[in-house]
Amino acid sequence: MELSVRNVSSAEKTAIMDFARENPWSPSYPAATLKRFLSELVSSNQLIFDVFRGDERVASAVLLDKVNNPDNDACLEVLGVRAGIEARPLILQIIDLAKERLPDRRSGIQYTRAESSPLTEIDLITKEFVLNFSTFTMENNDLKEEPLSTDDKILLATKADGDLIYRLLCESFVSNLDTSIPDPEVWKASFLTSSKSHYFLSRQGLTTVGFAHLVEIEDADECEVRTIGVLPEFRNLGFGYALLKHCLNEASSLGHKKCHLSVAVQNEKALDLYTRAGFKVISKYKCFRYSR
Repeated sequence: MELSVRNVSSAEKTAIMDFARENPWSPSYPAATLKRFLSELVSSNQLIFDVFRGDERVASAVLLDKVNNPDNDACLEVLGVRAGIEARPLILQIIDLAKERLPDRRSGIQYTRAESSPLTEIDLITKEFVLNFSTFTMENNDLKEEPLSTDDKILLATKADGDLIYRLLCESFVSNLDTSIPDPEVWKASFLTSSKSHYFLSRQGLTTVGFAHLVEIEDADECEVRTIGVLPEFRNLGFGYALLKHCLNEASSLGHKKCHLSVAVQNEKALDLYTRAGFKVISKYKCFRYSR
C-alpha cells in the first residue's frame, strides 16, 4: 500500500508523541524532549513528518530548524517506526521530504545513524550525505556518592542564571560540530521549567568558568549528564571533572543507580574524563550531513 505524509495539527502532536514512545527509534528520547521537538524547536508544522500507510501511522520524524551549530544545519530526528514495518523505505522517504522542505536559512541537514539501523551508509551517500562526526553513548551503572574537594566551588543554578548559562553554553561549544544549541528565546523559555532538570555552576573566585546540566529521565531510574561546558581558557584545570563528579553525586542522592551521556568520538580528553569517572561505551552513532 502506498505511503502518505499527512499535515500535522496541534492536536495530532500528542498522538505522535504517544506513537514515538510506543514505537521508539534509535536514538530514542524521553517525553519532555519529544514535546520540545514537536513544538519549540520547529518553525512550522510542515517540518513534522507524520507517515501513514492507509489509515495506520507507521513512522514519525521532525526536522529541527530552531537550533544552531557550526554548519548552520537543521537536524533530522526520526522519532518512531512501527514494529513489523520495513523501516528503510520509510526513512528514505522522510529524508527526501526533509530535503524538499529544508528552510532557506539553513545550509544543510544532519542525520544521526545508529549502528543497528537498517539504513546503510551507502543509502545515505546515495542521498548526498557525507560523514560529519561520530559519537559514543556512555553509561555508568554503579553510581555512588563520593567526597568532593572543598576547593570545588559548585553552586546550584537558579532562574536568574539563565542568561549567564546560555552565554557559557555558546562560548564553550562554539566550534563543536556535535553540538546543536536552540535559539536563545527557545532555550531561555524552557530553562528550569521542570523539576527534573538541574544546572550547576563552577566558579573560581567571582568568575563563573563552567556549568553542567543533569536531567532525571521520566519513568526511569536513571539520569543523563546532558551538558558539561567549561570556558576554553579554564580547561585542563579540573573544573570539568569536578562538575561531572558533582552531577554523579547529585544523581546518587536523588536515588538513581545509572547515568548516561554522549560524547564525540574525537574528543579524547572528554572520553578520558568520563572513563575515569566510571563510564563505559555502550553504543556508537554516526552523524551524516547533507549540504544544500
